[in-house]
Amino acid sequence: MSNSDVLKIFILTFLFVQAIRQLVLVNQQFGKKIETRAGQVSSWFTIVLSLAVVVILSQGDFQISDDKLKLALIPIIIGAMGSGIAMVYDKVGNKETVEPARLWFGIVHILFALACFIFLVSQ
Repeated sequence: MSNSDVLKIFILTFLFVQAIRQLVLVNQQFGKKIETRAGQVSSWFTIVLSLAVVVILSQGDFQISDDKLKLALIPIIIGAMGSGIAMVYDKVGNKETVEPARLWFGIVHILFALACFIFLVSQ
């Protein structure tokens, strides 16, 4: 195996394990009533996005055609936008109970999704 293949396996394994850990954690937090439903939905979007990246990166080498790049950007845009909207909604609706950082992470997710969308449309 080449060094790039080994690195790719480590990255894919990390992303997969992180997605599963986040899924278990957020569902436990919601069950204990220390996480809101919107926070849980936001995490689900991020988890799906992480797993989509695992699938995309596991498809051969890092060379991606223009058509596949455009197709791959769609779930990234949906995941980032959905997660961002859920975080902002959660902070606006639960001002006292939700940590302030959630608003800023939500805004960054939305801006990232918009940047990806602008790139997609400009191609």
